[in-house]
Amino acid sequence: MAPAEATGGGDREVYLQVYRGRAWPPIIHTGVRLAGDIHEWTFGSASRLLVNGSPLHGVIPEIARCHDYGDWQFWKAVPLGRYRGTAWPRPDDPNQRAVIRALASGEECFADGSYRVLSRNCWDFSAHLAAALVGGAPRAHLDLIHGLNDRSLGVPVGTTGFVRRRLGWGGAIAACVLFAVVLVLGWRG
Repeated sequence: MAPAEATGGGDREVYLQVYRGRAWPPIIHTGVRLAGDIHEWTFGSASRLLVNGSPLHGVIPEIARCHDYGDWQFWKAVPLGRYRGTAWPRPDDPNQRAVIRALASGEECFADGSYRVLSRNCWDFSAHLAAALVGGAPRAHLDLIHGLNDRSLGVPVGTTGFVRRRLGWGGAIAACVLFAVVLVLGWRG
């Protein structure tokens, strides 16, 4: 075990782990990882699946760059800044999920069962956890994620953010609009 893992915190780089779907359209999935940790943290929904022995819903640890579900393929790790705090849980902490959820929550609540595919998902969780670890507003981190999704889809940067903010992700209409834009502009995978 690396010294940083043993202490739980330390001065470490924080990464946004980005995955692309292998199916069309290649929408992205995200998680957050501290350098030196074997796990990254994400927010999921399917309680009938198990990942690393844990139910796959709510705040979950995933072995970095290795997902046990879906068709996600690791795409890139984006450095976000440095975490210099001490609140990061030790790998042997039995309350690890609760500590990570509390760090990410702030004004939000990423409780088990609160996942919504279009409005409260891995992107939102990653943005809030990144803001808690390296500073900045969750919105700035979410804008970065939106831009990465746009690049993955091959649409103009700003499309995902525009659709989420202007049309709302509360219903399937917004998703249909985004996919229609992808179809019109042509996916360049």
